[in-house]
Amino acid sequence: MALGLLLLVWLAYWMVSQPFFVRSILFPKIEEALGARLEADIIEFGPFSSLECHKVVLRSNDGETLVQIQDIRIEYDWFAFLQGVVAVKNV
Repeated sequence: MALGLLLLVWLAYWMVSQPFFVRSILFPKIEEALGARLEADIIEFGPFSSLECHKVVLRSNDGETLVQIQDIRIEYDWFAFLQGVVAVKNV
């Protein structure tokens, strides 16, 4: 039973740390807030510590490039976030 629970926790962590999660869950929320389309070639996501995006492009809904950024790294405190505090350590 404990092995099954450990496997389930590992599977959940693995799913959340995949670029698919960032593109399908986080990006739409950011796009809605900005009113623009967000693209990134490479995404590295550590669910408890950081988000790195490489070759990031923010485009208007018409397709016009608004911003191009080579690399973005955001470090945050996940445990503070769970307590309702948004604590970004480094951008």
